[in-house]
Amino acid sequence: MDMLVLRKMDKVAWRLANEMEAIGHPTFVTAAQETDWDYKRASYGRLSTRHLGVEAGLGTLGLEVNILTPEFGPRIYLTGILTELELEPDERITEQVCIGESCSRCLHACPADAVQHFGIDKRACAGEAQEYGFMTMLQYMERVIDAPAVERAAMLKKRDMYGFWQGLLRVVGSFGDCPRCLAVCPVGNDYHLHLVDHQKVIPERTPAKLALGKRWKADRLEGKPVAGLSPWNERWVGPEGYKGMVAKQLAAFKRKTPE
Repeated sequence: MDMLVLRKMDKVAWRLANEMEAIGHPTFVTAAQETDWDYKRASYGRLSTRHLGVEAGLGTLGLEVNILTPEFGPRIYLTGILTELELEPDERITEQVCIGESCSRCLHACPADAVQHFGIDKRACAGEAQEYGFMTMLQYMERVIDAPAVERAAMLKKRDMYGFWQGLLRVVGSFGDCPRCLAVCPVGNDYHLHLVDHQKVIPERTPAKLALGKRWKADRLEGKPVAGLSPWNERWVGPEGYKGMVAKQLAAFKRKTPE
């Protein structure tokens, strides 16, 4: 499914770029998912579509630093088009879309304990996110080589092989494939339509995670320094703080949705 969405995004982006080129505006399509190994030896590209999304007025970064939109929470993919055509941008959202410390569901659900106070431990996250990463691929192929000949054909037809192919082609599965913080986030109308009943209970929640979330909330209320809310990156989280955007969005959604 990830692959189908990304391919569709590339096609739409190419068509837009082609139209702008046709009327005389040089335009370049960026990859929807990319990794440049010259950047910190991890899943970083030349352009951060999360930050571009914030600048485009789509949403703000959440506690786990995914971009959250009022309509779909963090359950979105983004791509970018570079062009010389001057376009008037939408107004940037300055209110914090993420509910923050009062919610902390992404903190509770993270199997790697990688969620920080509006930050992410990239190395810890990678341990769960790289379901089909390079080392996983090598280990699987070693098992294929060591397996009896009669079992190898079946192993090469398993779901794992499709995952490795997709990971090599699109980095989906190699990076960013752990869905827990995305699934449990209550922001977005789609959550209340499709996920609320299934994600109400968080099995990964522990007393230690609950205590940490409460401490973060207390620190914020007391005005203590928060590493993820420095003067630089507060811009991406929402300088106005949380003012009930999600509650207002849900109330409006319920008024429009028939019983």
